[in-house]
Amino acid sequence: MEESVSVENVPMKEENIEEINKFVVFIFNLFEICAQAFVFVIFIFHFLFRTVSVDGSSMNNTLFDKDKLFIFSSFFLKPKQKDIVVLNTFDSLDALIVKRVIATEGQTVDIRRNGDHYDVYVDGVRLEEDYIKEPISPFHIGDLTYPLVVPKGHIFVLGDNRNDSRDSREFACFNLERVKGIALARITPVRSFTIFR
Repeated sequence: MEESVSVENVPMKEENIEEINKFVVFIFNLFEICAQAFVFVIFIFHFLFRTVSVDGSSMNNTLFDKDKLFIFSSFFLKPKQKDIVVLNTFDSLDALIVKRVIATEGQTVDIRRNGDHYDVYVDGVRLEEDYIKEPISPFHIGDLTYPLVVPKGHIFVLGDNRNDSRDSREFACFNLERVKGIALARITPVRSFTIFR
């Protein structure tokens, strides 16, 4: 014969309920903190800092193909002369190029013959450019008429490899809206780590 057993509901102690409530609140707070941290990190790396890879040889001997740069958004920092910037080309809003700022709005750029090559002048002063691979050859001065004044809200940029670079000599001055960021450092290859600004 089978016996039936009755089980009485045992009320939970108040201390146990309080501990469970505390645990639930802790988990909820932890989740909220993690979600906020995630959004903050996405914001930082999407709007403030980014990494980009150099593609090609137009910045030799300063930068080389596949170098990785750490850049800061130009939304918060305005490019200045000699900064290395990452910007959209005129061909595509998706394609990024890396160039050096030669002049900013209101400055006058001139490219003058000096023997068998051309030198770059800004506001009448010849630039001392120890970062370039070689001076501009007569075949790479472009079609612009010099001297030219950089318009408001624009920059004039050149690649450090002056004879193998598509830059302002071809595209003229770049609107600041095309600038995606300013290079703060080269982070890879590690042996070539360099701080630019």
